[in-house]
Amino acid sequence: MLRAASEIRMENYWACHEVFYDHGSLRESYSCQLHEEKTCFSGTRYCTRDFVSQIPEQQRSGSEERGAEHSPRKHPGGNT
Repeated sequence: MLRAASEIRMENYWACHEVFYDHGSLRESYSCQLHEEKTCFSGTRYCTRDFVSQIPEQQRSGSEERGAEHSPRKHPGGNT
């Protein structure tokens, strides 16, 4: 578990997927952003809600849809 959580209430976190563009290339995406501070706990990188909203819907949903692709429900020829 994160030690930083001891200083901050987890209720203050809101789920999000930030995608950092470094020199025009896609970087790591982070989840768990502090609502009040609006800063991502990703080392020295920071972002705001506005930054996240600038990310195209396809890329934002892409990270979430990854798990859904391998979901047993979507397997063709499954038990239906």
